[in-house]
Amino acid sequence: MAAIVGHGFKPWISRPDMNSVIGVCVALALITAIYKFIAKSWTATEPQTSTDAKPEGMPAQHDETPSLVIEPLEKFDWQATEPTEYLPIKPVYHITMALQQDTPSRLITIDRDYLDRVTLRRSLIDEKGHAVHGYLPRGKESVAELYTYLLRDYLPARYPTMFRTGPDGTVFENTVTGRTFPIQPPEDADAALRTLGETVEEDLFLLHETPGGHLCVAFMCCFPSGFDPSEKFGNLLKDIHAPVPSYSKIGGSMERFFSKLQVGKSVKRLNWSVQTNNELYTLGNHIKDDAAEVVSEDSIDVNQVTSGRAACKEYSAKSIPADLRQTYLRVELQTLTRLPRTQAVLFSFKTYLYGIRQIREQGSGPELADAIEGLKSGNAPGMWSCGVGVARATRVCFNWQPHTLELGQSAVASQVKATKADWYTRSLFYVRYLFGTASATSALVLVHNRSRSRLHDVFTSSRPLRPPLTCFADQRPHCPSY
Repeated sequence: MAAIVGHGFKPWISRPDMNSVIGVCVALALITAIYKFIAKSWTATEPQTSTDAKPEGMPAQHDETPSLVIEPLEKFDWQATEPTEYLPIKPVYHITMALQQDTPSRLITIDRDYLDRVTLRRSLIDEKGHAVHGYLPRGKESVAELYTYLLRDYLPARYPTMFRTGPDGTVFENTVTGRTFPIQPPEDADAALRTLGETVEEDLFLLHETPGGHLCVAFMCCFPSGFDPSEKFGNLLKDIHAPVPSYSKIGGSMERFFSKLQVGKSVKRLNWSVQTNNELYTLGNHIKDDAAEVVSEDSIDVNQVTSGRAACKEYSAKSIPADLRQTYLRVELQTLTRLPRTQAVLFSFKTYLYGIRQIREQGSGPELADAIEGLKSGNAPGMWSCGVGVARATRVCFNWQPHTLELGQSAVASQVKATKADWYTRSLFYVRYLFGTASATSALVLVHNRSRSRLHDVFTSSRPLRPPLTCFADQRPHCPSY
């Protein structure tokens, strides 16, 4: 035992060798750590591929839903909230995307017109059926996601004075209309779309990215502006906008922007047109409809024009509104956002109508007249026949009652007759006259022949013609003397 204790057991490695081993271990540990760091960084930047094949038009599913912070309007009074006033016009029109950054909180806009608008929408849904809503099978999940997001997450959080969920969280209640709906989206996507259609004013279009471009997979649209939404449904973005003049100039940019749009990064833009009625549901292709109503110059009786009477032969009474007060500037507040789970792009828009009287009283008449004229300029002159030109401006001209130009313009009549101004020019004269910006001899400038490329703003008369908008044929005794 003493021998064992005295000599002990000889180590299998000597002390100098032990130090070497420790150094090697430390080096290996350091190398391993560096390798793991590099591998992690490479994985984070490397594109990920999925082995799960998705049908064309079906976006990838995301299990983790990014948080969308919604700012509540705790004391919001919808009845006391005036509609926002927009005037997105410029003297020269250029077709651009014109996008502005926005927040998820402002997805849905509500004002004092809410109850009237959603009541109208409900009646249109019942009456028009699939003309105002529809979906493709591949869009069903996106419809369900939008339904849940708006009824469960967004509306009760944003507008707690108008919408709420039941104690058990299974029922959505609209306190304005008294309507209730289940939080769980119905199995029938059409039923979900109808619920959304009578709950918010915004018209809704859902798009999926496909190899050929973005495809419209579902829609709920009660307030189309001169187009048939059921014809756009199931088409690619480029085909939907095919009738739009010069769309090719921004088509590629739109596709790329849609592809890069991030969750929580909403954007807005404004679109405008002019219409000669106060209808929100204006179905039909306005480009084809208007083109059919354009009247040739040969059919215009200059003598009738100089007296302010209807300047078209056989122009149907149905096409002429009862009075000038039924002319409106129509503006769409358009929003683009991405749904978190299905990654569908939501294109929505709210429609505003501003009466001509309102525009004139605000002093914006000249700007609108310039904007209408400016549609023939810029990078998309075809917009003149698409948006507010051609029959639009012609109707504005023909909306005037017979006495319109009988207010002391005998000196101008001969000049009008001599120049044989085309209907476009006369329309612009009436537009300017409508807004109180035309004078007796300004007609010399506004009535020009087709050889001129643009109108010249030369006003030489010190006696402007500015009759009140109430000065119509049935109220002529109250008109001022000019």
